[in-house]
Amino acid sequence: MKVFFSACLLFLSVGVAQAASVWEVTSKDDNVLYLGGTLHLLTAEDYPLDSAYKSAYRLSDRLIFETDQAVLETPQFKQALMQRFALAEGEELSDFLAPQTYDDLRTALKKRGIAVESMQGFKASMVALTLTMSEFHRLGFTQPGVDKYFYNLALEDGKSTGQLETPAQQLDFLTSMGHDNPEQLIRYTLKDIDQMPEMIGPLRQAWLDGDLRQLDKLGLKPMQQEYPRVYEVLIKERNRQWMKQLIPMFASKQTHFVLVGALHLTGEDGLLIQLRQQGFKLKQL
Repeated sequence: MKVFFSACLLFLSVGVAQAASVWEVTSKDDNVLYLGGTLHLLTAEDYPLDSAYKSAYRLSDRLIFETDQAVLETPQFKQALMQRFALAEGEELSDFLAPQTYDDLRTALKKRGIAVESMQGFKASMVALTLTMSEFHRLGFTQPGVDKYFYNLALEDGKSTGQLETPAQQLDFLTSMGHDNPEQLIRYTLKDIDQMPEMIGPLRQAWLDGDLRQLDKLGLKPMQQEYPRVYEVLIKERNRQWMKQLIPMFASKQTHFVLVGALHLTGEDGLLIQLRQQGFKLKQL
């Protein structure tokens, strides 16, 4: 959904692309960093990826992801995820939702083969994630995304990898979504999954074309307008912290290829405009 898992909503589209969501960033000293927008889920038809990604990968010595890809697959992380999403003892999901919202949620979950009772012990953010991922799978998005693809490729090729934030930090971001207003989060999620089949096409095309204006209009602006707190936490603050790590990479002897969710690239707080404002030259591949 736009406001909670928006970084997962940009997908590859059918058609001929004029560009891709990959940029070559050059410093005043002619040092280069590659910055690519990722999608965290794909369909089987979305491979092979655009050649711009492969070119940036080939020209880079080190890959940087949002977080440690290896840790995300461990049982320990999955257990920690479930613990962080769990409500306090004695609390139930229905305690935080209006009766009509809870009934609508029950219907939406049942359509996707999920019993609402199985969600009673979890926070609204877990329910939103479950509904969103279930809808993606229903629409055919069952394959690993760009980040996972290149992580596996780096392992095969012996390229070093790094991350911009820890898995624990990502857990903080995920579990904080909707904490202040569970009712609003669930209502928005229910609305969003109904619109998802129509939303995905234009968003995927914007990602494929590397069309920053469309990515901003279709993916980022709705988040800012309808759920500003999530935008602040999920996009703006993380971009600010990531910039502190990107700048020193230009002084490294290694060439870095940084892969982040596509919505982190665009908008007034996006990484690309921040890099341009600091004097870096941008070239879309």
